[in-house]
Amino acid sequence: MSAAVEAETDTARSRRPSNTVLRAALVLVVVLGSLTIGIWLWARPRDDVSPPTSDSTPLEVVTTYLDAINARDFETSNKIPLPEHHDGLWSRPGTWGNVHDLRLTEPDHHDAHVIFSFTPHGVGGFAGGDEEIFGFYLDRINGQWRITGYDVA
Repeated sequence: MSAAVEAETDTARSRRPSNTVLRAALVLVVVLGSLTIGIWLWARPRDDVSPPTSDSTPLEVVTTYLDAINARDFETSNKIPLPEHHDGLWSRPGTWGNVHDLRLTEPDHHDAHVIFSFTPHGVGGFAGGDEEIFGFYLDRINGQWRITGYDVA
């Protein structure tokens, strides 16, 4: 082989990425792709929850809301509170876990307060593991109960 051809071959080889770089890039693509798919599978909606109707009681509205959050059906869960009271607090993955003792306090025809006990699993600012008491305020607006506020009871 002539010296000129050999010099061109060496120059071309030095411009090509090494096999180690190509393997590292392939591993990075596979890891990032797997991670992306895994997160999507974990966070995707689990079930479709029917939104409450105008005949639904405040307890049914809160139960539907919690069921929608636990099913990660954010389309339904985001329809229940009024937009100005929603603030995106529950639009991320997490579950209410073991909700029980739902009770309506001081109801009338236009507003209600529903409190309940639950064990949080990644919801809002709750650490999880310990049972908590929480409540939602509801107002009857245009014939439908809507969540307008919340509190830690």
